[in-house]
Amino acid sequence: MGSATSKSAEDMPEGWQIAKNPDRAVRGGEQRVSSSGASSPHRDEDRSVHIGHAPTRQLVSVPVSEPGENPFLVLRAHMTNDADKLVLVLVGLPARGKSIIAHKLVRFLTWLGTRTRVFSVGQYRREQSCSGSASFFNAEMKIASAIREKLNADVLEIALDWLDAGGEVAIFDATNATPERRKWLAQRVAERGSQVVFIETICTNPSVLQANMLLKVRNSPDFGSMSEERAMNDLANRIDEYEKVYVTVQDDEGAYIKLYDLNSKASTHNIFGRMSKTVLPFLLSIHFFPRPITLIPTPEAEDDETANAAFAASVSRLFEGASFRRRPTADKPVRKLQLLSSMHAAAAAAVTALRAEGVAETAVHVCLGTPLGPVSRDSVHDLTKQLSSCLLDVEASMQSVVVLGHQSMCRLIRAYLVGVDVDVWHTNIDSPISAGAKALSAGQAAVRLDVQLNGDVSEQIISLETGEELAERNISAKEIGDGPGAQHTRTAP
Repeated sequence: MGSATSKSAEDMPEGWQIAKNPDRAVRGGEQRVSSSGASSPHRDEDRSVHIGHAPTRQLVSVPVSEPGENPFLVLRAHMTNDADKLVLVLVGLPARGKSIIAHKLVRFLTWLGTRTRVFSVGQYRREQSCSGSASFFNAEMKIASAIREKLNADVLEIALDWLDAGGEVAIFDATNATPERRKWLAQRVAERGSQVVFIETICTNPSVLQANMLLKVRNSPDFGSMSEERAMNDLANRIDEYEKVYVTVQDDEGAYIKLYDLNSKASTHNIFGRMSKTVLPFLLSIHFFPRPITLIPTPEAEDDETANAAFAASVSRLFEGASFRRRPTADKPVRKLQLLSSMHAAAAAAVTALRAEGVAETAVHVCLGTPLGPVSRDSVHDLTKQLSSCLLDVEASMQSVVVLGHQSMCRLIRAYLVGVDVDVWHTNIDSPISAGAKALSAGQAAVRLDVQLNGDVSEQIISLETGEELAERNISAKEIGDGPGAQHTRTAP
């Protein structure tokens, strides 16, 4: 950091003066004052910056340390470097969307080529046949508390062992409601040579909380044998037990991201490097509002005007059918599409046609990357990095999304949405869950995907030539192991 130049009297705010004794200067911790706008002859030597002090109305210099001497800069330098092994520790009361966030985050990071896995204490508890009733979470029940501590310790050790075996990011999914629990986690992770970042979900909006609770009781095995009313009461009692001990993450606990009401607001502390460039933008993009996402492969050749015009006509015909556009009603008008289009001439023609017909209000022309040549792990992950900003647009949109691009790009986006590991996406095109990928590869069909919050996907394959539905299939998260990198992951949020 270089030295600063003093301001002249004309530059000073009204009511401020420059001290008139040039000999009262600072060397080390002493005070240095300047009588004019000229630089002090010792300023570079002492590496000082001049700041104003209203009570004395003087400019006083404060020594500036080298970055290596400043503890805050040392911390930032440490946090900016991407850790070889990272544990993302989820924090929050039940029914705050932690497991859904974990489920989405593991898909995104794995899609980008980061070896990521979710380790869910709740799922592990069910595998060990432990109770899920509210009384099990009562902090005053010593035996139950000891069992919960043992479950947490077991899952953490499994996660750390996995990191030692070559994993890069472990997502530790549990409530982690107390500072004591989080301190123990951070210490244990540090002992094993990894770093911790807390991701806390805070929900105060009653309607959001009610929706989350309904989603949980309708999908979690903990409530499978209960009526919905009884399940809601039991979940409310579980939340009450955790609220007795819950304390939000504090600055002195380390790096964190806090999401409020599932993304209406966020705050961060000591978030740099990969977390600031990748994880935080993704968390700020995702939401839980369902909408269809349609992938349409463009023709291989770009200079064939006849083929481009035929493609644009096919896309227009596609959106005339009920398969893609819900019929309007008095209380639910049709929402217009959001288009994400490559710069391909056929895609541009289709966008123009859709906007002219009023089907789409806005279109975003994005660089969807360079079509793959020879397929390799490096070439695939290079393309996912190019597509990452487009994927954030897909996740952030509250409208129905249409992506127009090369078939390899459409297939990679589908791989993320379905949860297929991109390292094998090009080799499993004949598997039962890859009918959509095969249709996109042929370039003769569009694929519409409806992704459910529990990870299941409804997929429709629509002929570009006729607009008819060729196939429809529900892809269960269990078919693909609950997504890439799954282990001890939830079967429900």
